[in-house]
Amino acid sequence: HLSRLAETLTPSERSDALMRMSVIAKDHLADQSRSIESLERARRSGAPTLEVLERLAQQYMETHQSPQAVEVLEQAVGLATEPQRLSDINFLLAQVLERDVKNDVGAVKHYNKALDAAPTNVKAFEAIERILTQARAWDKLEGNYRAMIERSKVLTPAIRLILWRNLAELYRRVLKQLDNAIMAYEVIRKMDPGKLADTQILADLYAEKPEQRKKAIDMQHDLIKELDSPVGPVRKLRQLYHVGQQFDQVYALASALVCLNEADDEEKKVYQYLQQGIPALATQSLTEDSWPMILHSDLFNPIGQLAALLYRTAPDYVTRPAKDLDMKKKDFIDVRTSELYLATRMRYIGKLLNIHGVDLYKKGGSMERLQVIPAQPPALMAGEANDIFRETDQRLLLFQVGRNMAYARPELFVGRVHAGDALRDVLFGLCSVYNQGLTHNGNVREVERHYQTFSRLPQQALTRMAEAVKAAYPHLAGGEMIKSYQSAVEATATRAGLIASGDLAAALRGLNKGDDGAIGVPMRARIKDLVLFAVSREYFELRQQSGGALVVGKAG
Repeated sequence: HLSRLAETLTPSERSDALMRMSVIAKDHLADQSRSIESLERARRSGAPTLEVLERLAQQYMETHQSPQAVEVLEQAVGLATEPQRLSDINFLLAQVLERDVKNDVGAVKHYNKALDAAPTNVKAFEAIERILTQARAWDKLEGNYRAMIERSKVLTPAIRLILWRNLAELYRRVLKQLDNAIMAYEVIRKMDPGKLADTQILADLYAEKPEQRKKAIDMQHDLIKELDSPVGPVRKLRQLYHVGQQFDQVYALASALVCLNEADDEEKKVYQYLQQGIPALATQSLTEDSWPMILHSDLFNPIGQLAALLYRTAPDYVTRPAKDLDMKKKDFIDVRTSELYLATRMRYIGKLLNIHGVDLYKKGGSMERLQVIPAQPPALMAGEANDIFRETDQRLLLFQVGRNMAYARPELFVGRVHAGDALRDVLFGLCSVYNQGLTHNGNVREVERHYQTFSRLPQQALTRMAEAVKAAYPHLAGGEMIKSYQSAVEATATRAGLIASGDLAAALRGLNKGDDGAIGVPMRARIKDLVLFAVSREYFELRQQSGGALVVGKAG
């Protein structure tokens, strides 16, 4: 009856009636053929609804009539206007083309139409990736990535990043398009800064282009500071500098690999060959402008700034006459004129490091190791029975002297001569001058003793240090910033020792033979900081400035 009735209705009414007939045939009579026939009559009526077409396509798929399903879905695509529905229909059509008709070209076309309608339909793009990857159609895959990236403004940052990563790897690994790979990874680093793996890849890509070699070098230097092991970047830097014929840098980097027991046979040969061109002693003097390249950044935290300002403002309040330190007149060695080998090395290093006015005492009846003492002026002291006066390893001796003379700089002096918790007590004593009622967790007797000393400071000196005291005091009780400053004192002195010796292996030997200095920094941490400095751009520059760099032509 519905069938006969349908012939008398308007087109839109007829479509509704035929839809109901289809539902009855399929859901109540289990007659799929009559259901499809009703829907086909509605489709041919001239005004089929989208619901009719979608239901008909679904039934064609259920009965494995894929070509007919494709035809109906293509008609449905022309009727759909709402973006999400249009995307869903195109996606379904693409699935039929891919899975049943085996028409990958058509499938990719309609997956893209699904994405044009609704870029958030990421499953459509996953299907495109799968089809084109299986077909190894790399150029088409690249084009689809670019198209998807154009659509990606409405997508989440995470999805955009995935698209760029996949495109970058396609350029790098498959298409071998170096410039495009660089472009893509530059975008990735802007979108996701700080990811070391991306930096490593981009640095390697830059290294393949001569005009980008400087960028590659800069990035490898940055990576050294961030990675747990510096070996990979050091090795790559050695190769990059070698290509650029910067052979002193090559020597320094090969030296680091040798000292870390990571050098391969080629690197060992390079090191041994270039070592012939290294001068026994530096020939120039560093200037005060050179020192920022040596000083560790933690020297400038509030504790370090106060310690340095205290020494610069009131040196006589943190030093004592040599006789008060049990130094005898007969122990004094005039560094300016003495031919004692240690004195000659001090003259050389004083000129090299631009550190002047440091005295020397050879303490009778003592075996004490070489150390800086808070004399007026600051001095190095060692027991006459100490091996330092008989040291035959010149570069090791230069390291030890350079390290200890560096402590005489204002940035390091107070931190070194008041090692460990003593520095805390000194600074609490100074702070107490400004506020006698402040609380502290220092040694009460020591804090009081230093308070009595600093209370005699001129008002001008107190005024000059007031802001630094205010900034440092909140950090004294916790102690972490004090330790950071003291560790920086040690790192800086060790760097100066390396510059003085000009040899990383000797500096490492000196570290193992030396004392704790300002604080007991673990040896592993000391070695790491020294090695990182030894492969830094700052150290390379300092070698050039000091005349300690490789002499081209001398190594063969």
